Amino acid sequence: MTTLAAHVGRVARDIETNTHATEFAMLALFVMGFNGSFSKAAFALEAKGPSREILPPRLADIVRSGADSGISLKNFRIKAASSAISLSGSAFEDFAAYSRGFLDSLINSAFDTIRAAAVPLPFRQILVGSPTVAAQVFEVSETTVKSIARISFASQEVSPLKAAGGIILTQELARFGVSGGAVEYVQRLLQNAVSVLSDKTFFATILSDVSQNTSTGPTAESVRADIAAMLRQISTESASRLFIVTTATVLKNWSMLTDSKGVSAFPNLTPQGGNINGITCLPSDGLTTGQVVLLDASGLGCAQGEVGLIDISESTLNFSDTPDSPPTAATTMVSLFQNNLTGIAAERFFIGAKIRSDSVALCVNSGSYSSGNSPP
Repeated sequence: MTTLAAHVGRVARDIETNTHATEFAMLALFVMGFNGSFSKAAFALEAKGPSREILPPRLADIVRSGADSGISLKNFRIKAASSAISLSGSAFEDFAAYSRGFLDSLINSAFDTIRAAAVPLPFRQILVGSPTVAAQVFEVSETTVKSIARISFASQEVSPLKAAGGIILTQELARFGVSGGAVEYVQRLLQNAVSVLSDKTFFATILSDVSQNTSTGPTAESVRADIAAMLRQISTESASRLFIVTTATVLKNWSMLTDSKGVSAFPNLTPQGGNINGITCLPSDGLTTGQVVLLDASGLGCAQGEVGLIDISESTLNFSDTPDSPPTAATTMVSLFQNNLTGIAAERFFIGAKIRSDSVALCVNSGSYSSGNSPP
């Protein structure tokens, strides 16, 4: 039962998270209004005009501090290291809070949901060990010699990962949208981009050496068979935290499967998630068509990392979903400057790694289970 104090604390935490996420988006939109240049935005703050009144003082301090080459925690740490003064109330402290609040608001990110149940790791390049021979406890009597056992570890090097993506807006929307609904729009774009890219990077890493199972079919019975096969591939214990992560299309199709009498095969599952036999199911746009991942979060190591903002408004981009690499003479490139567009890139650094080799299993149904039985 949740106590009143716990409920009030949770509400206060949610309000703080939403506030920081909104201010992070406001910061991004404000800088985009000045051709995506932090230097130009900082210069505008020093001049007389409405820009001084639009941006809150704490956000203005961040813009001034990040005017060199972009806003990132790395830059702030370098600046902070040159002074022995406390970080309390500094631009570094504020930006760190906004960054954490923005990341905590990523409720549609499968990685961030799994991260809360995974083994916490420090955010740096480290060696992570997983026991190959676990600790043993022996039963002894008062007159018996006590036995001891050796614990063996297999170590691996884990490095931070990076997911980067940008958004492009017209100069007019960026310049005049801070006081309107454009902040919420940019916040939603940033949240979706960071969530998708985080999931893509995370799953590409943990699935890199996992053997792929082929689905046995599209029916409810086949779904159970596929999940059972994946469960046999991973080791579990009482401390295991199991998750099924798949695409939104697969979850939608699963949620409408029925048994032979038209009764829902998975009554606790919805198109947005739920559970199957107590295993939490999550949708993710970071997986490819038909992929179903079963994982034990207790066998994964994660760290949240940070989000940095980098201006891309004087760039030339190819807006194709399937761009040429490398570009050719026929490649259509668009100059943001010439087309009165402005952009900003959100770069997220985080850690997601397997610390136990048998903690992840993969199954693929090329049709996303779309031809299974339907409700009457």
